[in-house]
Amino acid sequence: SGSGMSSTTEALTEYKLAAACDLKNLQVDAYLNTSTTQVTVVVRKNGGNTVVTLNIPALTTGAFEDTSNVASCVAGDLVTTAVSGVSSGKYILLAPVVDMLSTNNSFHFLAGQSPVIVSAGTTRYTAIGGGGSFSTTEADATAKLGVGTATLSKLRVYISVNGITAASTMTTRKNTAAGGQSASITASTTGWFEDPSGSDSVVDTDTMSYRVVAGGSTSDVRFTALQMLATVSSAARTSRLSLVGVA
Repeated sequence: SGSGMSSTTEALTEYKLAAACDLKNLQVDAYLNTSTTQVTVVVRKNGGNTVVTLNIPALTTGAFEDTSNVASCVAGDLVTTAVSGVSSGKYILLAPVVDMLSTNNSFHFLAGQSPVIVSAGTTRYTAIGGGGSFSTTEADATAKLGVGTATLSKLRVYISVNGITAASTMTTRKNTAAGGQSASITASTTGWFEDPSGSDSVVDTDTMSYRVVAGGSTSDVRFTALQMLATVSSAARTSRLSLVGVA
């Protein structure tokens, strides 16, 4: 999940992991490539390159992957990808994706997009995965989970810009009613905000979404990454993360 937004600012593209996992099987599709030099895509962790990387030869299109390298991560690690190497020409990459293999019985729900502006004094809804936009209609953001019996926790959001001089909140919604998690976003403050203790117990047919209530009456707040951890009964789970990262 995730949208695969690209930016020259690394913090705007990172996800903050809530549980240990291995990142592997980096893949990318070079849709267009007029670069006269090799393009390199690498998974980054905590501001540094990992061993998970692939190279796209000059003037070459198609699918590329790294099937051998693995980056082990722990809770709290910040992950993204970086693309480099173009000196002339241009390229279009369909969002790089990497498998996240949990080392316990959990996996991440990740949602992200180019910073979405929410105006002061408004309420918006958004999906718990993918890169969809915010909506004034809850039904537009609600979907069945289909993950069996699970516990959702570690609600977390990254705020890139915050001009609102009052507190805002992001909460979970379960079956179009108030959920068990709430992250309070401090007035005029950016960075990561989370609910370290709340949770939602769900079954296969439950629906979930996020609700954002922006405080104040002037300016706006901008949301970049939204995420939760799902804990299930199986021993290990693989999810796929879309990470364009730093270009």
